[in-house]
Amino acid sequence: MALSHMNPMVDIGMLLAQHGVMITIVTSSYNAVRFEKILTRATESGLPIQVVKLPVPYIEVGLPEGSENLDMLPCLDLLLKFIKAIDMLIASKYQIPRISFHGFCYFCLVCLRKIHDSVE
Repeated sequence: MALSHMNPMVDIGMLLAQHGVMITIVTSSYNAVRFEKILTRATESGLPIQVVKLPVPYIEVGLPEGSENLDMLPCLDLLLKFIKAIDMLIASKYQIPRISFHGFCYFCLVCLRKIHDSVE
C-alpha cells in the first residue's frame, strides 16, 4: 500500500467498473479516506465499486500505530514488517482474487525474465 501503486490501481478499477466489472477495493481506513471523493463520485454515477476497510495488524508485526501506508512508516527499516502486515491483512486471511500493480514497464519485466532464465 503505497500511493504510487494505489493511484493506478484505483484508476484501473474505475476503468474495469465502466465495463461492468464489480470492483472491491480492500484497504485500510486511512487509505480509504485518500480516495473517498473520487470513489464516491464513481459510485454515485452508477459504477459498481465498493470499498472494504480492514484494520492493519500493527501490533502483531511490531509496527507503530498508524503505519497504514508506506509513506507513514517512520523509517524504511520497518519495510519488511509493513509487508508482513499487509500480507496478514489480505492474502492470508481472506481468499480474495486480486490484481497487483507492478510499477516496472513490460520491457523491464522481459529483461528480468531473461536474466532469471539465464541464471538457471
